[in-house]
Amino acid sequence: MLTGYSIFSSSGQKLFESSANNTFTPDVSAWPKGIYFIQKKHFQ
Repeated sequence: MLTGYSIFSSSGQKLFESSANNTFTPDVSAWPKGIYFIQKKHFQ
């Protein structure tokens, strides 16, 4: 089983979403300063 994740800003905007075959790391330097929430997802 693979694990992916989504990242949301404090205002609820989705900034990044990985997929099961995506190991891309988002470029966080371009994001506005603030608090972010990471939501893990599982892929069968």
